[in-house]
Amino acid sequence: MNDDNVAARKLVERLGGVKLKRERFPDDLERDIYRLPEPS
Repeated sequence: MNDDNVAARKLVERLGGVKLKRERFPDDLERDIYRLPEPS
């Protein structure tokens, strides 16, 4: 997700997402990597 996308970040947090790490992508931007829980 784009780090500037506040709505996407809030959605990930509401879904129980956990920030795992920060990674550099081919477009030379660093982004947070999240893990989402398995659906129940």
